[in-house]
Amino acid sequence: MNIKSIHQPRVSAIILAAGLSSRMGENKLLKVWEGKTIFQHNLEALPSGLLEEIIVVTGRDSEEIRSIAKEVLPQVKTVHNPDFTSGMTSSIQTGVRAVGDGVSGMMVCLSDMPLLTPEHYEELIYHFGQCYQPGTPCLTAPVVSGKRKNPVIFSRELKDEILAHGEKEGCREIVAAHSANLHTVEFTDERPFTDIDTLADFSGLENND
Repeated sequence: MNIKSIHQPRVSAIILAAGLSSRMGENKLLKVWEGKTIFQHNLEALPSGLLEEIIVVTGRDSEEIRSIAKEVLPQVKTVHNPDFTSGMTSSIQTGVRAVGDGVSGMMVCLSDMPLLTPEHYEELIYHFGQCYQPGTPCLTAPVVSGKRKNPVIFSRELKDEILAHGEKEGCREIVAAHSANLHTVEFTDERPFTDIDTLADFSGLENND
C-alpha cells in the first residue's frame, strides 16, 4: 500500500511504557529477545515518518525506559506518569495531555507487542484517515477473528472523554460507547497482536522464532 500517496491524518502515537509488569515478576519491557529489548522492538516498528509525534509514557524504571526511547528515536517526547501504579488509564491520560495541538488522532499503543510491524501500524493509520471527519468521534482498531485488538486510534473529539474516564484499566468502555463510530481493520494472523505478560508468554516468543 502506498500510504503516502493519500491525504494523511495527523496522528500522534502514545506508547504506554509505565506498567508494573506484575505478572512477569520483572520489567518485561527490558527483557531481551533477538538481541534487543521488548521495548526497543516496539519502538522500531513505529512508522515514524507517518506520525505527527511519538509520546512515550514512563512509570517503572523511568530513566532506563527514557534512555532506550531516546536512543532509538531521538525525536521522541517522554512524559512521566507519577500515578502509574493506579492503572493503565492514568498513563493513557498522561499521554493524551501531552498530545500537541492540531492532531486528528491519538494512537494508544502497548509497548509489549514486539511482533507488530510498520505495516500493521500503516494499515491502521490509513483506515483512520479514510473514516475521520472533523467534529465526529472516530475510532480505528485491528480485529482478528472477530476479536478487537490493540492499538486503537481515538480521534481528537474523544480527548475530553478519555481525560474524564474513571475506569482504571483502560478505555474499553469508551470504545464500546462509540461502537457505531468504530472502524475495524481485519487481520488474519493473531500472533503479532499478542502482548507479552508472563514468563510463559516470553518463552513462547523465544520458542516460535
